Parts: sequence; structure tokens; C-alpha cells
Amino acid sequence: AALEQAGLAPAGSAAVVASAAEPGRYKAADIAVRAQGGGNPVIPLLADLRRHVAALDTANIGAVKAVHTSLTSQDVLDTALMLLARNSVAALLADVKGTTAALAALAGQHADTLCVGRSLTQHSLPYTFGLRAAQWFHGLAAAGRQLAAVEFPVQFGGAAGTLAAGTVLTAGSAATPFSLADALAAQLGLAPAAAPWHTSRLPITSIGNAAAAVLDAFGKIAADVLFLSRPEVAEVAEPRAAGRGVSSAMPQKQNPVLSVLVRSTALQAPNLAAQLHLAAATFNDERPDGAWHTEWPALQQLLALALGAAGNIRELAEGLQVHPDAMRRNLDLAGPLLLAEGVSAAVAPLLPELDGRSGKQQLQDVVDQTLQAQPSEQPSAYRKLLRDAVPAGLLTDLRLEELLDPASYLGQSREISRRILAAYPDFASPDLPASATDANGAHRAKPALKAALLSPQRPLGGHPLVVVGSSLGTSSILWNRAASLLGNDYDVVAWDLPGHGVSPAATETFDVSDLAEAVVDLVDSIAPGEAFHYAGVSLGGATGLQLGIKHGERLKSLSVQCSGAKLGTPEGWLERAETVRSQGTPVMIQGSAQRWFAPGFMDREPEVSSRLLHASGTPTGSVTRSAARPWPPLMSVPGWAASGSPPRSLPVRWTVWRRRRWPRKWRQASRPGAGPPQPSPWKAWRTWRRPRPPPTLPS
Repeated sequence: AALEQAGLAPAGSAAVVASAAEPGRYKAADIAVRAQGGGNPVIPLLADLRRHVAALDTANIGAVKAVHTSLTSQDVLDTALMLLARNSVAALLADVKGTTAALAALAGQHADTLCVGRSLTQHSLPYTFGLRAAQWFHGLAAAGRQLAAVEFPVQFGGAAGTLAAGTVLTAGSAATPFSLADALAAQLGLAPAAAPWHTSRLPITSIGNAAAAVLDAFGKIAADVLFLSRPEVAEVAEPRAAGRGVSSAMPQKQNPVLSVLVRSTALQAPNLAAQLHLAAATFNDERPDGAWHTEWPALQQLLALALGAAGNIRELAEGLQVHPDAMRRNLDLAGPLLLAEGVSAAVAPLLPELDGRSGKQQLQDVVDQTLQAQPSEQPSAYRKLLRDAVPAGLLTDLRLEELLDPASYLGQSREISRRILAAYPDFASPDLPASATDANGAHRAKPALKAALLSPQRPLGGHPLVVVGSSLGTSSILWNRAASLLGNDYDVVAWDLPGHGVSPAATETFDVSDLAEAVVDLVDSIAPGEAFHYAGVSLGGATGLQLGIKHGERLKSLSVQCSGAKLGTPEGWLERAETVRSQGTPVMIQGSAQRWFAPGFMDREPEVSSRLLHASGTPTGSVTRSAARPWPPLMSVPGWAASGSPPRSLPVRWTVWRRRRWPRKWRQASRPGAGPPQPSPWKAWRTWRRPRPPPTLPS
């Protein structure tokens, strides 16, 4: 077709050749046998093609003259190889992105699920399963990005890569050999090549490298799942399917065959990739004598293995069963020795030198003595020896228990997970937010929100959906307790603000209306068009108000807590965001505790306090336009609101104005101070100091 368009082949010849090239006219086995005579299948294929073209050229236009003009066999075969590789890589990349999306969801759902970290097969430090899933995501997303960057150039060089025949062909015309090559690339959907690459095999090795990198990442995930699914560990399990994982001799076995198959392909990939590099390194002269031929089976097998493994790893990631109870059990078995590094860092500077031994050496003595005890006795032995070694005047019992709490020594686990997901937004969520402009014409975009399923893992749709939003500086962990009460009867999905939890930081300005639109998009991605209950705190509550204004038909009910139509001033938001950016969220905890919780709450709930202190978000911007607008006379959404009395997070005049404009079906509860509000139909969505039965929400 490129020749005909350039006026270098008879008009109508492209249609004749296309008809003659229909696959049904050829027998692959016959061509394979005849290929032995010329060393490649293009030679017998061309003979058959010319015969069919001549037979179909009933108008006698000379179409056969356009077949294989100015080309060589390697041009045809390399170009065909690029077409096959392009299609294979596209299918592979789709499964890679499906897998990374599932891993990103796991990272969000289990951001605070404690487990044991292991190094050199032994227990090392407290870890989270969310970070483990994020690291799986990291390896695969990085490999996926390498895969997406692969180019598939056309091959067009002629007999020895000099374009000599093409130069003769185009002489006297407006075309050039390079314009013909570019036109061919465009028609085939391939990349144009700067020059022929007959003996420069980077296009081939790049495909092989990317496929091998993907299989490496697959193999890492499979190896971890194989270990974690051992009965004595039992922290995860593969998704079950009828007839899969059975044993021919032992009926009780449920073998992790998905991981076994994935790992087997990953173990084959390095040799196949090495074969491609070995071939590339021995491409001698201007046409190789055998190295070219060794590429074909190696690349074909590598892509076939990657495609097969991709389907298995995607099914594994999307259906992986996670067992937090088993993770906690294994963490408890590891005992407080798991915190020895953190204890040493915090306590060693407090200890005076004793008999020439520094504080760090004294604490190492405690560890050494503990290890002499039986494994089952080591946890209690370590606590006792540590207490004896450190005077109570230097370290209180309460502080000691804090140091021995695994949740207190997670470092930057949550932030590492967030940074990983934020670095690969197209792999964490393939559907990027749509761009928009604000009323002043300034460019902005709906922020990309990520969510965590807080209710038990199960297919969504079987239970009413409850969506919850948190405040600035916190994350979905704010809702864990409420979700534990609702989880049996409702699907509870918590979204994180941009730059918090698992949501990537925003790259454009946004306001509350953008957050509301992003929440609707998020819900549509998991339950298209479904109506849902919504509850939000502070900024999450303001987002709920905007949902009621713009998307009231989607809400079954709305709960707004410690929030309002306007929250603070732009200057206040900017100052708070800058504080969080420069010093982290822990510096905000004391002030937040005084605003949000009744006196003594942090002392009575040290576990919650610890989780809040370690739930650091890292926003890269702030919502300075926090008003929910435009405000209609009334919202038709049944709802409930709660705030302190007087409300500390917004001026009293806003509360009064807000109360006046609520419909009668709304209920407002308040209580002196910043403690829990008075009883209401949605009593599970508040901070109570005593157990309450699971609530019944409106249907």
C-alpha cells in the first residue's frame, strides 16, 4: 500500500496483494518444511504469495511486481516479529495493570495490618501486610513501566541495510526510502526506525528484558505467597476453584498451584533472556550466520510464558485471601524481642555506664540472656530482664509497654506505601481523573482517590454500601472500629484524602466539589450507579455536604460529624498543611485531641493514640476553598449531624446558619465539650466509651 500511495506500484495492486495474502491460502506446516532450503520461512512464503497474486491479477495490472520490492527476508521477518510482540506486550500489560490495581487495593486495605517482617528466613522487625503488598506492587509496576516503554520499530533496510534498492526504486519520484519506511510503519502501527537495525538488536533485547523483568516481579510475589500459605504460617491463601490444587494421593491437600505455576515460569525467564543477549552479542557482519535464528524460539517462548503467568498472577492478586488473625498470632509468637532494636535506640542513651559497659552493651546483654531461655519463655524473660536492667525512674512501666508495642515501631511504613503508590498512579489506578477548570478559568483536576475496604473481604454488591471520609491529617484507620461493628451487614469503604493513606498527592488545585466528584467516580468504579450511605468527619463531612447538594439522588443517607458548609479560612488551611508538610502529622495530634476527643480519651485508649500518631499523611497541597457550594434552600437527603457544643472546629455562627437550613428530617446532636454527641440512629459512627450493639441503618 505504501508503494501504491507513493506512485511506485500500479493502482489497485495493494488490494490484489491483500487478497492473495489471506491466511487461509497457506499451509504453515508446508512452509516450515520448505523453509529448510533457504534458512527462513519468508523465502517459500514469497513464492506462494507471488503465485497467488499472479492468479488473482485478472486485470493484468502487474501487481506481482510490487511484492517484496526493495526488501529482504529479514525486513519481513523482523517486522512480523514486531507485530506479534506488540500484540503480546499489549495483552501482557493489561494483565500487569490488573494485577497492580489489585495489589494497590491490598496495600490500602491492610495499611495497618501488623505482621512479622523476615530477613534471612528469620523474624526481623514489625511489618505491615500493606507494605508487603505495596512492595509487590512496586516491583511489578516498575517492570510494567519498562514494558510500556518498549518500542516496536519497523524493519526496512534492503539486502545489506543500505537501502540501495529503495534508492533506485524512488529515483525520480517525490518519495525516498525513508519516507517509504515511515509510511509502512504508520500503516502497520509500528514505530518509525531511525535506521535499519539488522544487526543492532536492541529492539529484541528490550522486549526480552521487559518480559523478564515482569516475570521476575511475578516470581517474587509467588515465592512470598508460597511461604506465607504454608499451614504453619497460614497468613494468606490462594483463591479456590473447583478441581484446582488437588492431590492425586492426599485428598486433604489444597496445593497453591497458581503460585507454583507462576514461579516455574519465572525460573525459566533468565535463561531465555540471556539467549537473546547472547544472540545480539554475536550478530556478525551485516547479516548474522545463525544468531538471528536463535532469537525466534527464545522470544516466542519468553512472551508465551509471560502471558500465561500474567493470567495466573492476576487471579492470585485479585482473589488472595488474607488472614490478619494469623499474622497477629505469628507476631505474638515472635514476642517483644522483635522490638529490641527500637528499645535499644530509645533506652540506651538513658542508661549510665556500668562496669565499663555502655547502655547499648547492657541492653545487648539482656537480649543474650533472653536467648538462653526456651523459645516459649523468651517473651516473659525479655520483659523481666529488661525491667530489671532499666530503673523505673528512667523508664516508666507505661513507656516500656509503649516501646514493646509492635505498632509503635513501624517507622515510615505507611508513608513508604503511599509514596510507592503515588509514584505509579497509572498502575495503581489505570483510569486517571478528568481535567477541569474552576470558575476563574484556572486549570484543576479531580484528585485521584484511593480507598480501603474495611469490612470483611468479599465480593461487593451483596450488602448495602457505606462510604466514609476522614479529616485532614488522618486516614481510613479513623473508621476501623466503626467498620468492625458494621462489617457483617454493610460493605464499608473508606477513602483517603489526597496525600493521605493510600491516595496519591494531588498535582492540581482542587476544592470540596472536586472531592465530591472524585468520591462519585470512586463509587462508580466499584459499584456503578449504586446509591450508598455516606458518613464523613470534618473535611470528609464537608465533602458529604457537597455530595448531598450535587448528588443527592445517589445518597441513601448522610452523616456529617464535626463539620459544616465552611471550615476555617484559606490562610488557616495553608498554615496547617505547611505544618504537616514540614513536621509531619504527629505535631498536630495534641491539638486535634483537644478539639476532637473528650478529656482523658487518649489516656484511656493508648492503642488508638498510637495508631493516630503513626498515621502520617503527607499532603502536597491544601483545600483552601473548603465551602460546599452552591447551597440550595434544602437538601432532600435523610441525614444526621454531630458536633461538640460549642463546636470547636468552626464558628458558632456557622452552626446556627447550618441548623436553620437543614430539612426537618435531619437530626443534629451536640454535647458540651468535644466528646461524643447524644444518641442517634447511627450510634456506631461515633466515638463511644462502652460497647454498643451493631446499628441498623435505613435501607
